[in-house]
Amino acid sequence: MTSAIPRTVHSVVGRLIKVAQTAPSLKMVSKIEFAMCPWNENTKSTKEMWNIVSGEEIRDSNRKCVINTLMKHDDTEPQARVEFNDGEKLILKGANLTKNEMMYHFNAFCHHKEEQTLGTPQKLF
Repeated sequence: MTSAIPRTVHSVVGRLIKVAQTAPSLKMVSKIEFAMCPWNENTKSTKEMWNIVSGEEIRDSNRKCVINTLMKHDDTEPQARVEFNDGEKLILKGANLTKNEMMYHFNAFCHHKEEQTLGTPQKLF
């Protein structure tokens, strides 16, 4: 079973931006933990991802998914730690990624998890 969406990429350009801009689904996610120092300039992409994932429509896709936010004033590296229902973890370090890159990787991992669970390729957009 091969998906048309690569699980990881070096840059999010062209048609891959569509994947990043697709509304995420939390069906396969059990927990997301955001950690950041809100006063650092390099937290922008992590804050943007947090705003997207915390929206009511997105939360409605899995009300059991726990979303925690740790705001620290200690120059904490901004990151999103995602734990999937099968125990696999994805760590997105926001200081080195744009919002589109963070959302692409999150959506691609979620999409692959859904494909594995259902056993058939799923259309993302």
